[in-house]
Amino acid sequence: HVAAVASLRIGVLLPVNAEAQQIAQFFQLQRAIGSVCIEEVENLVYLDDSDSMDGDNLVEARRVFFSMARILGDAPTRVVKFGSTPTVLSPRSGPGRGEAAVMLAATQWKGSSGGTFMWKMIEDDIFQQYRPAKGRLRVFIVTDGMDELSPVAYRGTRGMKVMAKNLRDA
Repeated sequence: HVAAVASLRIGVLLPVNAEAQQIAQFFQLQRAIGSVCIEEVENLVYLDDSDSMDGDNLVEARRVFFSMARILGDAPTRVVKFGSTPTVLSPRSGPGRGEAAVMLAATQWKGSSGGTFMWKMIEDDIFQQYRPAKGRLRVFIVTDGMDELSPVAYRGTRGMKVMAKNLRDA
């Protein structure tokens, strides 16, 4: 389980294969809707929905996720599940909706979305969805494993360090 806080700026997604192009289209659609300028504190939760999460791993991960509701508090909250591709389970909620976002997302979290595309997807999603401002984005990741589908520099546990550095340097 990982919690991270990062400052942000808009980045560029460079597709390198057919799967990456599909993901780039997802982010372009999200960006067309509009990115958010954070003024205070906002929450962003990523839930690992890869096949390895099925069974006991999903039970434990849901327990952790439900316990996060009080941590999310009254801040606007967005929840995304990921496996091979990202899916928004709860779009950015208004203030005071953190707990509601958790309940809505939990009903759609099944542990059945293929492999694990994590660190690069999260980095790209953050760069696409949020613009720098005076606020703070709190990023929570609930996962059982390692990234196996991102570019080589992002695979395994070192991918978190690469992502965190890129977000800090932005």
